Amino acid sequence: TPLDETVAFLIKFLAGAKFYSLFSFLFGLGFYVQLSRAEAKGRSMHSFYPRRLLVLLLFGTLHSLFLWDGDILRLYAVTGFVLLPYRNRPLRTLLMTSAVLVIISAVLLALPVDRWAISYSGIDFVAQARAAYTSNRYSVVLAHRFWQFPDSVVYLFYQQGPSVLALFLLGLWTGRQRIFENLSAHRSLLRRIFWIGLAIGLVGNLAFATTHDRLLSSVAVTVGAPALSFCYASGLLLLAHPPRWEARVAPLARVGRLALSSSLLQSIVCSSLFYGYGLGLYDKIGAFGGLMLTFAIFLIQIPVSAWWLQRFNFGP
Repeated sequence: TPLDETVAFLIKFLAGAKFYSLFSFLFGLGFYVQLSRAEAKGRSMHSFYPRRLLVLLLFGTLHSLFLWDGDILRLYAVTGFVLLPYRNRPLRTLLMTSAVLVIISAVLLALPVDRWAISYSGIDFVAQARAAYTSNRYSVVLAHRFWQFPDSVVYLFYQQGPSVLALFLLGLWTGRQRIFENLSAHRSLLRRIFWIGLAIGLVGNLAFATTHDRLLSSVAVTVGAPALSFCYASGLLLLAHPPRWEARVAPLARVGRLALSSSLLQSIVCSSLFYGYGLGLYDKIGAFGGLMLTFAIFLIQIPVSAWWLQRFNFGP
């Protein structure tokens, strides 16, 4: 319907590629937090960080095979190892490497490489996926995921690997600048980031959502998506700073504290709603219906997260 088309455009314009960009940035920032805490305790990152990444890789692999093949945790876990040699590199090196990776990402996305041609030839992958996900047998879905697992890994690293690492390094750079440790002293910087990110983000993502030119689209999303995500982040930080607003946005922070648990719960709920072995909504509702489900699921997760954190310090 026209409503679905409008919502699909707005999702691509305002959300597509913005939130994995933001989460990648936060992953790099989280690396700095772990690094600084370890140094304060006299511990080496090598004593625990590789183990955490291997556990994350296990979660991502199980997630992609048994729940949802769009998992990005595998990429985060493998790319996270690259952060270790950069932990003490000069700040200028972090920024320059990040910039080079952004250029590499734009070039890769601009290449005329079809997703399925990377690993397969002469196979109607879309038809096979539709047949699997509308099947009422979980074993059929599972077999399909195992069969396409190599392709999903190759394509994930090809499409998002350089941009994710670039944002990792930018998050590490921000952490070492200690911007988040004293937000009140950096309000003017946050305002500049908000307005610059908004300007670049709106222009870039308008091009991303409307153009059919591969090169323009790749450049637009590689630059525009992180810019708009930084606009969102700085806007939330500015909004949350006054005491009267801090309490209003605090419920969002509770979901954020359970980021991995919240993400996996969404996969459990949505796979049960959409796939044939559940309610079978796959390929049956439009973008507007999907957006309404998005709000419904997240609004439920807010009180659930609050309930959990009243009883436990960490997610399950």
